[in-house]
Amino acid sequence: MGKGSRRRRDDGGRHLSLEDSEADCAAGGRQNSVGPDASELTPDQIKAKIEADTVLWNAKIEALRNINLQVLEIVKRKDAKELSEAGEILDQACESCHLEYWYPAEKDLMKRLDRRLKGQ
Repeated sequence: MGKGSRRRRDDGGRHLSLEDSEADCAAGGRQNSVGPDASELTPDQIKAKIEADTVLWNAKIEALRNINLQVLEIVKRKDAKELSEAGEILDQACESCHLEYWYPAEKDLMKRLDRRLKGQ
């Protein structure tokens, strides 16, 4: 996974699937969207944010769709180097959306970390 990636893991260290995450949100599980120091938006907050700016939401979805279509073509060509490069772009598209809609309070933190990693 690329820099700044935030794949969630359960208590046993295994990666959570989308279905696991959806079940957590529906059941009020492992998400961190409650309390005074909540770092994640609630499902209702996410929905409201999407509905408030559907143009931005659609742009992010389109970017994700486009890189996924490129990845499918790369896989068909079995080009490992190009797949690795496209994987970084895919990770950036995912993280960009997550920072906007899932855990926006971490945007500034992620920018500072990226600058430090780049030595700026």
